[in-house]
Amino acid sequence: MLGAREKRVRPALDNKVLLGWNALMTTAICKAYAALGDDEYLQLAKRNIGFIETHLFDTAGGLLHSWNKFANTQPAFLDDYGGLIRAYIFLHQSTSETDYLLKAKSLTENVTELFSEEVNSFFYFTSKNQTDVLIRKIEIYDAAVPSGNSLMAANLIMLSVFFNIPQWKLRAERMLTYIRKFGEKYPTSFGVWCLTLQLLVHGLKEIVLMDEHYHLLLKQVLKEYIPLKIVQASAKENNEWPLLKGKAISPNQTKIYICENYSCLQPAKSFEEFKNQLIKDF
Repeated sequence: MLGAREKRVRPALDNKVLLGWNALMTTAICKAYAALGDDEYLQLAKRNIGFIETHLFDTAGGLLHSWNKFANTQPAFLDDYGGLIRAYIFLHQSTSETDYLLKAKSLTENVTELFSEEVNSFFYFTSKNQTDVLIRKIEIYDAAVPSGNSLMAANLIMLSVFFNIPQWKLRAERMLTYIRKFGEKYPTSFGVWCLTLQLLVHGLKEIVLMDEHYHLLLKQVLKEYIPLKIVQASAKENNEWPLLKGKAISPNQTKIYICENYSCLQPAKSFEEFKNQLIKDF
């Protein structure tokens, strides 16, 4: 029977590499690194992003949807952009390498230029440069994977804080205001939207580490379960970033700030003091 079956044409394999799925996986790996502190996860996330940057960017700096031994010509969809921006944000939190944030900002500007729908502040699924579609649809449902719009709403809120761009947060708020009525009735179809809504309702914790040797401290902070947070760390004074502005470095001294809307508590001088502040603040 095996010999007879071998005479038949084998079914085709769908073995292409999808940008969006790999970007989401990179975010998941960063979360695993944060929870477990295993450096192999962080290296895996970096290698995956390196692969994406090598094979899934076109010559003009745009993104491509998939790769299968060579890059396909299909331009990326909103899901691809949203997933990659989110991956860059979480890679920054895991490493404090600001290049990841700059790449996330650049891609967000591209999304705003290429995908925007102005009536309700959402984004189209396809770029305005893609001319082979009859109708540009807008996806809002979170199914097996998050919708590109729900990813972008969360991205806009986090990046608005890192770069102090209030209009990005306002856009996300308009998106969430429209979605809220659907999320209340059908929460299982709007799971990522509902999680993002918590960022607005409960506030986003802005955690800043100022320490000449912050890497071990960063791993401790990441391991602490603080779901609604962004983290930025620096080994030197740096006024170019809004969260770091005005925060000095003291030799051989740790400073951990818990902030919200750039308003900060007195800096904790140890991880234990930071945890106590966190408990009181919640």
